[in-house]
Amino acid sequence: MMGGRLYWTSTEMSTLAPGHVEGALVASERTVEQLTRSTFRAG
Repeated sequence: MMGGRLYWTSTEMSTLAPGHVEGALVASERTVEQLTRSTFRAG
C-alpha cells in the first residue's frame, strides 16, 4: 500500500497474454508505472 492506495497486479489484469508469464510482466510494468507516477506527483 502506497499513499493510502492498494495496487493489484496479476497475469489476469494484463492487456496482453492474460494468464501467461508474458502477461504478468506486462501487468507488473504497468503497475510500476502507476506507482512511479503517483509517487512523484504526490512528492
